[in-house]
Amino acid sequence: EPAKKPFSGKHAPFAQARIFSVAGLISLAVSAVFLSLLYRELAITAIVEFGEQNNIVLAQTALNAVKPELTGFLAQRSNVRANEVFDPTIPVGLQTAIRETMRDTSVVRLKIYNQHGVVVFSTRRSQIGLESSQNPGFVGAMRGRPESRLVYGSTFNLWDEEQEDDNLIQTY
Repeated sequence: EPAKKPFSGKHAPFAQARIFSVAGLISLAVSAVFLSLLYRELAITAIVEFGEQNNIVLAQTALNAVKPELTGFLAQRSNVRANEVFDPTIPVGLQTAIRETMRDTSVVRLKIYNQHGVVVFSTRRSQIGLESSQNPGFVGAMRGRPESRLVYGSTFNLWDEEQEDDNLIQTY
């Protein structure tokens, strides 16, 4: 008896149609997943860029108001090294400006670093004195490039080496 061809006989068109339908469905599903992931990535990138621009404008506005006090404060803390004991008190005018800048905004935390990457002021006191000289955000900022990233809540934040409570856009 001669060998039968795979799609021969009276049901051949239905078998071919079934295979093409399944292949088409799989292709459609793969395309939908790919497009969803692409859209998600584009949306996150746009949100981070928008947040970065807002953070930069807010920081520049605040800095213009307190530049002399901030420059003096940083000059006093310029040689502070990691985990060194120092007075974390900031001038009253600078403290007031920080409080006013953060009021009625979505800013959660503000940190001020010296040129060695040591946090000389933070609205989260436990971060004062920590060294972040290898932090990619700090390194980029020291090179004159703003650096931002989205940090998801309940995940470990590699830049700050701690866990965040909420989703945040960090800008350095």
